[in-house]
Formats: sequence, structure tokens, C-alpha cells
Amino acid sequence: QQIRLYAVERLATMSRFTGINFPLKYSGSYPKKNQAANWTNQRCGTSRRNVVVQDYFNRVDRNPATFWLAELLMSHCLSICHRSCKTIIVEAKAQSNALRFGRGVEGLSREELLRIESVAFHSILCAYELLIKRHATDFRFQTAACNTRVAAMVIKPLLEQSVESVSVLARMDAKHKVRCLWILSILYVLQEGPEALLRDKLSLFCRRSDQIHKFCRLLKLAGTTCQYFIPSNESFFTLGGLSNEMT
Repeated sequence: QQIRLYAVERLATMSRFTGINFPLKYSGSYPKKNQAANWTNQRCGTSRRNVVVQDYFNRVDRNPATFWLAELLMSHCLSICHRSCKTIIVEAKAQSNALRFGRGVEGLSREELLRIESVAFHSILCAYELLIKRHATDFRFQTAACNTRVAAMVIKPLLEQSVESVSVLARMDAKHKVRCLWILSILYVLQEGPEALLRDKLSLFCRRSDQIHKFCRLLKLAGTTCQYFIPSNESFFTLGGLSNEMT
């Protein structure tokens, strides 16, 4: 898992990372007659009033597909974080039940739990700091159109895996650093993402009652976490010892 996270760090910090996720159009001829398009200007005679969504991006031949690398890296980060947090929660529940009934339990040691918690924090930190914040604050992408495209790169894996991980997030304390960073990532894409793409995702959730209920529960968790986004005397980058936050 750590090797995969180090790979994410390397790939996400490339100067051309955002451009790689918006491959140039394939003209089918060489040499090209017209000036090559770039990722900030991919319009094909459509009105500027139209919202640019992923379906529009993929109407032209692209290999690989739009958002391919950002979605892959975000999926890896969130899956690692989900598994690590779930392992800690299951272990804490097992130890709690063992103490309640006076039974011994051979579980993970404190050092192993701290290592797993460190992996969980490392993975969500990569997702927020490198895949979202780094590109959202890049001076090259400060127009409204660019902000929308940066958020669109990670909408699909972030919303889908967040809905699937809502039970894990609910078991964490509202001020837990992993939960705070995860919720911050969700709120960013909900605010900056293209409206049409968000509507498409929500319509898919509405087709399954359990999915839309989980999404509403996710929004409630965001509401209880908002007050802890700005810690008073410590930084998100400091991971303390294992506590009762995840039990």
C-alpha cells in the first residue's frame, strides 16, 4: 500500500498532470492542418453557454479516456483509506466485545494499529493535498472554467467511494483528521464540479434507494464535521497516537 501511495505522489505532482487527464483530440491526419487544441479549449462549435461534461469530452477520439489518470489515482487512495479505517474499526469492536464478556482476544498490537492509521491518513492526505488542492490552487487554473474541470477529474470515484464508505466515516469521531479531509474533498467537488455531471451522478444514486439514502447520510456527516475544519492548535499534517476517535 505504501508503494502505491508513493507512486500516487510521483504521478500527481507532475507539472503536466492536469493536461494528461484531458488528452488532445485525434485529428486522424498528419501533419495537423490546424493549431493543436489544448485541454483548456476543447470546444467543437457548441455554444459557450453549454456546460462541459464528461460525455462531451469523450465525443472525440481519445486514448486514453478523459480523467483516466486522476480517477485511477483517486480510486487507489480512497480504497486504501477505506480498508485501513475499516480494519481499525473491526479490531476496536472485537476488543471491546472481548472486554465486555471477559474473554481474551488475539488481535493486532498497538504498533500495528498505529501503522494502519498512519496509512489511512497518508492515503487521504494524498487524495486531498495532491489530487485536489494542488491543482485547484495552481495559478494556471484559476478561471471558472478551469476550476470546473479540475473538480470534474475526481467527481466519479470520490462520490461513488464516499457513498460506499459512509458507514466507516460515520464510525469515526467528527473531528478525526481522516474524516475531515475526506469530507473536505467531497464538499469541494460538490461546490466546484460541473452541475450537469453532478446531476448525472445524483440521478444514478436516485435509481437505488440505498444509494441516495447513503448520500443523504453523507451530507449529514459533513454538517457535523464542518466545525472541525479549522483546528485550534494543531495541523492536519500531525498524526497523533491512536485514540478513541475510530472506536
